Amino acid sequence: MIMFGGKSESLSAAVEAYLLALKLEGRSEGTRRYYRYILRRLARDLKDAPVTSVKVEHLHQHLRRLGDSGISSASLTVYCTVVKRFFGWLAEQGKIKDSPLAGMHIHAAPWHPTPPFTKDEIRRLLKAATAPIEKVVLLLLLNTGLRVSELVGLEVEDIDLRRNEIKVVGKGNKQRIVALHAGPKAALREYFKSQADGLLWPEGWDRQKVARLLDDIGRRAGVSRVFPHRFRHTFSCYWSLETNDLLALQQICGWSSLAMVQRYTAWVQEQRALDVHKKHSLVA
Repeated sequence: MIMFGGKSESLSAAVEAYLLALKLEGRSEGTRRYYRYILRRLARDLKDAPVTSVKVEHLHQHLRRLGDSGISSASLTVYCTVVKRFFGWLAEQGKIKDSPLAGMHIHAAPWHPTPPFTKDEIRRLLKAATAPIEKVVLLLLLNTGLRVSELVGLEVEDIDLRRNEIKVVGKGNKQRIVALHAGPKAALREYFKSQADGLLWPEGWDRQKVARLLDDIGRRAGVSRVFPHRFRHTFSCYWSLETNDLLALQQICGWSSLAMVQRYTAWVQEQRALDVHKKHSLVA
């Protein structure tokens, strides 16, 4: 351990040590990948400075630059939380004397139910997806509700074309089985014809590349706000509308509590409440 007052680690070296600590704690690959993206961006922005030289004003400037870059308030809140946890860990390990963000209070960003894609938007997205990998990504997300980290973590052996099932490794390395429907199955068969190396995804496939692929499809289809997690909301909302079986939805999506089910289906509940309200009035 490099102690405060001795030779100081660079930010990039400290980030890699922190990521290793997260792995040893059992944090999921998806979580570690997201932390890696945020913290490596921080290290680049601060010119890989020694950790003991980073002051609160440097971090505030970094976070302001992020805010000015156009990211959402919700994303900025996550960024702030990750950076604060990182510097808290540095202090716990004795790599710095105190966290420069110890007194920073992070308020949750305003939350609004995420609306699902409409059936027309889904039709346009599928029509705009011309490459085999585009069709596979869209159909898997729409039909399974997978997290993007779970999607990129899939391997060929996880897909059982005979039983029409997919093995998914979710948060905390918890495994579950989801159904493989006819549309995604046909798209996978076609896609496998172009994959000569025996791998499911191209080399270096990650959540950022999935996000760029979906954004590109959205622009071609003329559909706005096409990002990976909106497909999980869409899957959950249509499941709730068509089956109302929230316990089954909890299992399929890999949530540990019904609270998350309610969060992802909040748009449906909001619409149902409004419909009921329109039919009932205290005064005519």
